[in-house]
Amino acid sequence: MNDLPLAGRRIGFLLEHPVTVGADVQEQMAACRRLGAHVTACFLSGTPSEFPGHGSSADDLTGLNLPVEAISGHRIGAARRLRHLLRKRPLDTLVCDQYKAISTAALATFFPHAEAPAIVALLRGYHAVSSPSRRRFYRLFGRHIRAFITLSAAQQQQIRNLLTWFPPDRIHVVPVHLDLDRLAGAMLPANEARRQLCLPGSAVLFGCISRLHPSKRVMDLVEATRLLRERGVEFHLVIIGGGKQEDALRKRIAEADLDGTVRLTGRLESAHRYMPAFDAFILPSPCESFGRVFLEAHAAKTPIIAADGAAAPEVAGPAALLFQPTNAADLADRMLEFMAQGPEEQLNAGQIGEEYARRHFSQEALDRHLQKALEKKGLLAESRDPGAHR
Repeated sequence: MNDLPLAGRRIGFLLEHPVTVGADVQEQMAACRRLGAHVTACFLSGTPSEFPGHGSSADDLTGLNLPVEAISGHRIGAARRLRHLLRKRPLDTLVCDQYKAISTAALATFFPHAEAPAIVALLRGYHAVSSPSRRRFYRLFGRHIRAFITLSAAQQQQIRNLLTWFPPDRIHVVPVHLDLDRLAGAMLPANEARRQLCLPGSAVLFGCISRLHPSKRVMDLVEATRLLRERGVEFHLVIIGGGKQEDALRKRIAEADLDGTVRLTGRLESAHRYMPAFDAFILPSPCESFGRVFLEAHAAKTPIIAADGAAAPEVAGPAALLFQPTNAADLADRMLEFMAQGPEEQLNAGQIGEEYARRHFSQEALDRHLQKALEKKGLLAESRDPGAHR
């Protein structure tokens, strides 16, 4: 007898494109398989065979084979094609990743039919329901969504605050899991990482790994660095990442005469390998729905300085130094506070962070929370009820 909690379940994941599936989504798919479910990955566009997770994250693949423009706008054609596919390949549950997939599935199941699966909305952005138009959509089609999955308690509370009409016990947290041992094993030794980054081996070094987008507030980190250098504080900062704000950051670094202090590398493959080079990792973003990079810092036992906003405090852990979001002066103070700590205190902060990550973001925690979100009770039993959540 198979006693796996999701044994016999046929769970689909509706995804935008096979080459853009996030690692956290693939982890959830793999967890469903560990729990006994048969997992189908269904793609709105692209060629399903391009998906790298076939065999590890999904049992089989299918797709709507739509051009990208067909999944923008009203998505009526995409919804019709998905409805037809669901009749040919029945699923009991369809986890929909992000708004395009969620809205397509909600439209496809607007008129109930026997093969309609329970729709679960997977939201991975902190501001995923912030826009009024999306809230109106969720209000109109909310009765077709049986549950929401979020990545953190902060994101869960954000959705509860904005979608007040949706049952709060159906908004679940399924935390991200990273294999810390595998990550640590792939990282460079600290001295080698500094050598490859062309940075001095003995200087105090702060590091930031981030997409260079205005929402990440990396400019605040540059401003904090300027404030400290004006006070005569000696240290180095390396920023690893690329994005639309890269040119503006380079210009500001030059204007502030920080070329000798700040190194902007651009995007580097497997950037987490360089984490051991940093004395402390800094992420100034105030709107993280989770922040996988914090787990990478924990794997390296690197102390963290983070914005006191969204999910950063719960993922960065109890030893992190927190600053007021968007406040460069407060960030500068936390950097100075870190430099005033002794080596033992800094080492202890890194160890506390790693232990915290092992307790709260383990594979067992991922499986347990996902099982709760997808359990039959309250999900499948009511999924055919057209009057639910009016």
